[in-house]
Amino acid sequence: MAAQDDEVPLNAIRAFVTVAREGSVTRAAISLGTTQSSVSRYLSVLRDYLGADLIERRGRRSDLPQFGRLFANAVSEPLETAGFTAKRMRRRPAAGTNRLVVRTSLSTFAFSLLIPNLQAFSSEAGGVIVDVVSSLSPPISSDDFDILPVRRRTGRQLGDLQ
Repeated sequence: MAAQDDEVPLNAIRAFVTVAREGSVTRAAISLGTTQSSVSRYLSVLRDYLGADLIERRGRRSDLPQFGRLFANAVSEPLETAGFTAKRMRRRPAAGTNRLVVRTSLSTFAFSLLIPNLQAFSSEAGGVIVDVVSSLSPPISSDDFDILPVRRRTGRQLGDLQ
């Protein structure tokens, strides 16, 4: 589950925090939408990574030893903050939202032509919200955008100017 020994097993931390909150591996598995054995495996990965037991099982209950309580207290809030932030920053609009995402690597185009005309375009297009994303990296299949302006290449090469 963790690809390398130095890679922090974030999914295992998420599973552990859920077990700590729910008080049971079974309830954590239901909450996470996975199996008990998957949650147990995550707990094992995290125990191996940290070198300490995080859970004491007592029948169907899962109690936290001191180290487990310290770790749960330290990581629960940042994990919730990361989840909250990711939800707030999602680029997928809610149903019925009138939004357009323009991705460009042409910063001069974006700042000199596109951005100065956004308000007029938005008014003419019925109040559409336009998000401009500027990036020098090439787009990949998982990028979420509606329009990708590109520089048109001509047959000329750099030394061909006359």
